Amino acid sequence: MKKAIITCIVLLGLICSKTTSQAQTVYVTTGFGLGLLNLETCEYENICNYSIITTWTDVTIGADGTIYLIGGQYNNPPFIWDGAFIATVNPTTCAVTIVDTIPDYAGFSMLLLGDGTFLVACAFNGQTNNLNRYYIWDPVALTFTLIGTAVPGPTPTGELFVVDGQIYYTGQSYSSGSSGTIGIYSFNITNAQSTLVTEITAPGPRAVIAVCDQLIGVSNIFGNPPLNNINLTNGAQTQECNITGMSNFTITGFGLDPNSQPGSFCENCISNAGTFSGGLKTACGPTDNDAEHNGNEVLDANDALVFVLANSNNPDNLPGSIITTSADAIFNFQAGTTAYNTAYYVFALAGDALNGSVNFADTCLSIAGPITMVWRPLPTVSFATTTPNLCGGECATVTATLTGSGPFELTYTTASGAFTQSFSGNSGSFQVCAPDGAPPGSLLIQATSLEDSWCICE
Repeated sequence: MKKAIITCIVLLGLICSKTTSQAQTVYVTTGFGLGLLNLETCEYENICNYSIITTWTDVTIGADGTIYLIGGQYNNPPFIWDGAFIATVNPTTCAVTIVDTIPDYAGFSMLLLGDGTFLVACAFNGQTNNLNRYYIWDPVALTFTLIGTAVPGPTPTGELFVVDGQIYYTGQSYSSGSSGTIGIYSFNITNAQSTLVTEITAPGPRAVIAVCDQLIGVSNIFGNPPLNNINLTNGAQTQECNITGMSNFTITGFGLDPNSQPGSFCENCISNAGTFSGGLKTACGPTDNDAEHNGNEVLDANDALVFVLANSNNPDNLPGSIITTSADAIFNFQAGTTAYNTAYYVFALAGDALNGSVNFADTCLSIAGPITMVWRPLPTVSFATTTPNLCGGECATVTATLTGSGPFELTYTTASGAFTQSFSGNSGSFQVCAPDGAPPGSLLIQATSLEDSWCICE
């Protein structure tokens, strides 16, 4: 029996390429419900009253579009927290479901990271710089991984946010049991260290979002508060407008939906992920597959260009559908992760750099693609015969068994020369004859070329 395995790469071209820019709708959480804030009109619309009323301090949108709340129950008196939680809220039914319990202290804010996990800031109750902790929370495994404890360190009394790829939060430093510096702090996610960037005149902002690298927030969280533009360099707060429609609700946190458009608020975006050449990219066997990006991206000073392989062709499913990330448009076959005869999709992402990827909360995020990418299994052939030995001039029937996608065309050699045989399916038979006058001996067949519907290999 003789088996031949042949490798090749075939690229099929279909012209298609598109670029999508994403931006955000601002979700607002209060102590009682969920709402939406129109950044252009400054109007608040309450869309849902919570089924579980507690001190919800932040709202964050997950990679799959799930709306998460973070907070806890504060007893007043005796002025202590009796639990800190992460919950989901259904904006249609208003049902709030607690999905995990924070290991300790009050959960103040959570930030979606590029891999679909969350950075969670937990503040110790009371006027102290001690025991403020930071975790990575996995919403799938429901696990908390401690990054570090800030001892001493400012208390993260406000929200986590990202500007130009850097993580920040608003917080307060305490001294001798009394209120101290209110400011914006940069945060190092590797070692959980905070650095004061600028002080802010009291009252400091509680609810903060970064939209198109503009930092906006509310300091007076009651009634219909002013929405301020906050200068990240000097902490100056300039009123943008007065929020209307708040009634007696109290703003405790802002959240950004990565799949909606806020209109002209982000009209100054320049980020562009560029375009691809061609469409379907097919490779035979466990070889590299190139999505062929044209290199025509446009990036600002803080942007990164990354390429992702996803299992969905819908850009709205990013980053939850991402399988792997690459610095270029070339992806290799990963056994156990990718499979043959399965469609995958390549996107180019241009946006603020964050932890080796891009910040999906960047309102200037640009997405190009998708380009469909498929790996095909290598075609193989094996031979079998009931007459392995021939004398000169004798013939034998040989059965060929093939794997791959038919039809097939096989080229093979014997002692009598080179021949080509076509097969419509995955098996077939043909005759092989020994040359006249050849001495008795084994039947030798060597496959030299095999073609199926996807690969031409020589």
